[in-house]
Amino acid sequence: SQIIRKAGSWGNSISYCVLTYEERFLRRKVITAENGATLLVGLAHTTSLDHGDAFELTDGRLIEVSAAQERLLAISGNLIQLAWHIGNRHTPCQIEAYRLLIQNDPVIGHMLEHLGANVTQVNAPFTPEGGAYGHGRMNADVLTLSQLLSPTFPVGAFAYSHGLETAIHDGAITSAATLEGWLFDLMQYGGVRSDAVFLNMAYQGSKDDIPMIEA
Repeated sequence: SQIIRKAGSWGNSISYCVLTYEERFLRRKVITAENGATLLVGLAHTTSLDHGDAFELTDGRLIEVSAAQERLLAISGNLIQLAWHIGNRHTPCQIEAYRLLIQNDPVIGHMLEHLGANVTQVNAPFTPEGGAYGHGRMNADVLTLSQLLSPTFPVGAFAYSHGLETAIHDGAITSAATLEGWLFDLMQYGGVRSDAVFLNMAYQGSKDDIPMIEA
């Protein structure tokens, strides 16, 4: 399998490849370096690469990984409060001294603006914080599962509003009657119904029925 040299542990490289945050999460992929050379990456496990890491070729030469410029949202304001809300949404976040950087997600950006944040679009490399239980990031499938189950199960999660604030802001909810209709739809057709189904199945089942998932 391919050998990865972590940033700061190697000398000069023969070339470099520019990869986005998503592209730097890989196991098997063909990479094209800036000098035109191609490399078939084959890793034992899906791996999160950082800016400055390097692929080691079979002859010992190195191709450096460079974080690409990406369209991001720069968040400023009460950074402690805003970081808490970003983390509650399981959103990757790069923490800097005077701003937070997240991917260009207009829904999250709109939510943060309602919390008093200044949100601006920028182009910058994106290297968010790793997971709380180790370096790198969570497997994408496990992350999606965590986002789905967060309101229902105790997975280090949160209870969210299903977009209530936006519905009020956009004028969809203006009275007790329209709120009742909105809640009815959520309970009959939306995520609240799904949460209830999952929770009911969990209570009826046994812990032995639940497979263990490694992040």
